[in-house]
Formats: sequence, structure tokens, C-alpha cells
Amino acid sequence: MDLPTKRSDALAAGHNYYYTGVACKNGHLAERRARDAGCMQCRRSQCRSHYANNTEYYKAKTYKWREANRETYNAHCSTAHAKRHRVKMQTPINDIERLMIQYRYEDAQRLTAETGIEHHVDHIWPLSKGGPHLPWNLQVITATENLQKSNKI
Repeated sequence: MDLPTKRSDALAAGHNYYYTGVACKNGHLAERRARDAGCMQCRRSQCRSHYANNTEYYKAKTYKWREANRETYNAHCSTAHAKRHRVKMQTPINDIERLMIQYRYEDAQRLTAETGIEHHVDHIWPLSKGGPHLPWNLQVITATENLQKSNKI
């Protein structure tokens, strides 16, 4: 989706973000929020900094929520995380395939170190859609691309 280039256009069209192509006061070339013209890169930095300075608070808050919502938390974990792990562990692979998979993960680490851009190993056919954890179903892509792709084929 193409973003509007003016805040007024974004507000009129009902968009939450717009992109001017002009750097913010901190030098970021990022989207801006339509409601307050704030730079999204600055906002991400502020959030990360706040979390880093208040990690104990957020850990306690998370623990408290998990305890108060134990059934919801367990249901989520049992369906999402456990299913992915189960699929990976149930896929029969031989030693050569296991080695090929290991090489994919090593490639991702090497590319991250060489370029400074985080890379992930992505399942072309997602595990959540029944894809296998086999070498031919893996690709190394940037973390941004992987997170945007989510579980789409």
C-alpha cells in the first residue's frame, strides 16, 4: 500500500501513517503517525529504551497477567508454540537433511554478522499451514521480510 505524502491527506483518507521522504529532527527517514506527526523510528527507539529501563516492571506485569489468565496462557502455548515444536520433531529427517538444516541456520548467523542486518531462517511453506521442517522448505531472508511474511506462503 502506498502511503500518502502529506499528513492532511492521510487524515482525510483515514490512514494512520504517512511518509514525507524528509528526515525527522533525529535524522530518521521513516513513516510518521497521522494523529501527531510523530516519527515511527523515534517512537520505536523510545519504547525500546523505556522497556530496557523498566524490564523488572514488565516481567512482573507479565507474570501477574499469566497467573490471572492461566487458562488463556496455557491454551495459547499449547496451540501455537507446542504445535510448531511438535511438527518439527515429528518430521522424519536423516543425518544429511539435519546437517543441511544446520547449515541454513549458520548461513543466517553469518549473513547477520557480515551485513549487520538480522537474518532469519524462514519456512517457505509455513509449519502452521502443514509445511515440513525439511531443507528444501527453508530459506534465509531478512528478519523484516520474515516478520512481514508471517505465515503466508
